[in-house]
Amino acid sequence: MPDIGQMFREARERKKVSCSQAASATRMKVQHVEALERNDFSRMAAPMYAKGFIRLYADYLGLDPEPLIREYAAQQAPGKSPSLKPEERTFSGPSLADLVRRHARQLWARVRPRLQAWRRPLLIAAVIVAAGVIGLALLRGRGRPAPAPAAPVEPPAAAPATPGLPLPLLREPPDAYLDGSKPLSERTPASGSAR
Repeated sequence: MPDIGQMFREARERKKVSCSQAASATRMKVQHVEALERNDFSRMAAPMYAKGFIRLYADYLGLDPEPLIREYAAQQAPGKSPSLKPEERTFSGPSLADLVRRHARQLWARVRPRLQAWRRPLLIAAVIVAAGVIGLALLRGRGRPAPAPAAPVEPPAAAPATPGLPLPLLREPPDAYLDGSKPLSERTPASGSAR
């Protein structure tokens, strides 16, 4: 029975496409397509990626991916026993931190040119706004006269108390205002009050 890589190579040649055409159609790297056809799965970051690439490439070539994935799993499983302790398991692919760093670098490479294109217009706009704010502050300060020094405020002088004289008394309101029994029209002001 031919191995996975040989089946991929034969199917690709029947389809009459090159490795680079297959890679661009599947959006895989050419190196991954060539590695799949060489049956070299060590170039894949993890077994999950290898299964995904096998499924993607098999769908593109018109092959059934399930038997190929089972054969891949059988190739990877014989040397491994399920009773291995976690510290005895080895992982030859890149770590998660390496994958995150690689992804961050790729993202920064895409974003950086866009930021650089906007850097100069944003800097010019910031300088114009700052100059406008400073100019307005200077104009507002120039138009106002300097405040005059405030004169000290003295409290009003109290009437000097004359010794021996009694303080003035407030007059009592007239009885007509206090008497609530009469209607207003009948009330007459007291004789002492005049308008």
